[in-house]
Amino acid sequence: MNTFEKKIAVLSGKGGTGKTAFSVNLALILEKQGYVPLLADLDVEEPNVHLFFKESFGTEEPVSLLFPSWNKDACNFCGLCASNCRFHSLAVFKDDFLFFQELCHSCGRCAAKCPHKALSEKPLQIGVLRKGNYGTLSLYEGRLDEGKTQTSSMIREIKKQLPQTGLQIWDGPPGTSCPSLEAVKGADLIVLITEPTPFGFHDFKLTVEALKPFGIQTKVVINKWVENSLEIETYCEKNNLTVLGKIPFSKQAAEAYSSGKTFWEFSDMRESFLDMIEQIMEERE
Repeated sequence: MNTFEKKIAVLSGKGGTGKTAFSVNLALILEKQGYVPLLADLDVEEPNVHLFFKESFGTEEPVSLLFPSWNKDACNFCGLCASNCRFHSLAVFKDDFLFFQELCHSCGRCAAKCPHKALSEKPLQIGVLRKGNYGTLSLYEGRLDEGKTQTSSMIREIKKQLPQTGLQIWDGPPGTSCPSLEAVKGADLIVLITEPTPFGFHDFKLTVEALKPFGIQTKVVINKWVENSLEIETYCEKNNLTVLGKIPFSKQAAEAYSSGKTFWEFSDMRESFLDMIEQIMEERE
């Protein structure tokens, strides 16, 4: 059994590039190679890692955040809570109080600033965390409840439940929004999945720029790669980005993936993943 310490965040500029396919297959092939990985689905609005592990999630627990609760009898309607809320989730009137939960970030500032203790914090469920195992592969899945908007907070709470050590693969949300950027915080390596299409290349460049302030080592995987699709590789060379690997386009593999099967049975894809794993494992120090 191989032990290895690394947190790998997997992102993509847009949906449909193969981000989850890469994450799932990387985790499964690592397990076949004797490693003990953890795969966390942080795409909490649309988690779909479970489609490959239908009977493997054994436990489910609620994920809650603290939200303000108003005591009208203690309130003098001074408005200090609202004026201190950076996210404008509170409104105080002459004799009334409004709370907009969808804007709240659960920072607790409003309750702390209330001089009359008219606000307290109470937990409210925003989603669930599911856990399971597939062989020696540990599985975590965050799932935001319908109608809830605290996506970044949900990702943050799921990551708090992950072990502090070990080989971990975080399947983040696509795009360049706050949830996607929240998913990479604390990672040792970002693997950015892209595809040789106009939309894929455009959104890939946006994601590269969005990730620069984090200063986290970023490597690129070109999925659905075909001969003479050099635009992405030229861009990576100019921007000092390492292309970790190229996964060849395969209609048969796409059909297998849509049925919940893995890429291990396809020799060309298996070799691509083994080569990428070798590059990742070389960076032990």
